[in-house]
Amino acid sequence: MNKKKCYIFGSAEAVLPSEAINGVTRNPENLYIAADRGFVSMKALGLSPDVILGDFDSCPLTDEMRSCGAEIIRHPVEKDDTDLMLAIKLGLYRGYTEFIIVGCLGGERFDHSIATVQSLAYVADAGGIACAYGKGENGSLICATVIKNGLIELKARDSGYVSVFALTDKAEGVSITGLRYELTGASLTSSFPLGVSNAFVGKNATVTVENGTILIIYNQ
Repeated sequence: MNKKKCYIFGSAEAVLPSEAINGVTRNPENLYIAADRGFVSMKALGLSPDVILGDFDSCPLTDEMRSCGAEIIRHPVEKDDTDLMLAIKLGLYRGYTEFIIVGCLGGERFDHSIATVQSLAYVADAGGIACAYGKGENGSLICATVIKNGLIELKARDSGYVSVFALTDKAEGVSITGLRYELTGASLTSSFPLGVSNAFVGKNATVTVENGTILIIYNQ
């Protein structure tokens, strides 16, 4: 049985793999958060939020948002947290450890994509797992996730890339199986992209890190 999930929607284009779209149904155990303009992304998928939060600088509150039945949480524009981070903190506070993040990769703000990666690391530090989906080259779907002192299993694909980056100064005991280029107990550093552009070869794959935090980006 799948664990309950917290879905967070940001302002970039809402793209999800078919299996995730099928999973974004009104499951009462899940939590659905629209971060600021993420309300528009949810509406495009035919979904309504449980919570709408943010500073509402890019998407002022509308009558439709006020009347949709969602809890509305307003934050000041001048703050330390991004709207995505506010949503993550809310999800963690309410007991969620698995996050699906939509509309927070790509778009016009490259710096916000970097902020999303750091937010994924925040979830990993808190003992959870978060996957952020966005649009890659030629309209392909990409997923980014971060693991700390653990592993991730990737389903077999005939094609597509997988890149692995150290987010800590050094990530030790990195092992990769089932991809074109395999590793056993290697060390990755944050200043050299050794793990870029690996590839699926039709096998289930596993990426493990024994000590450190790594970012995995892959085609879906």
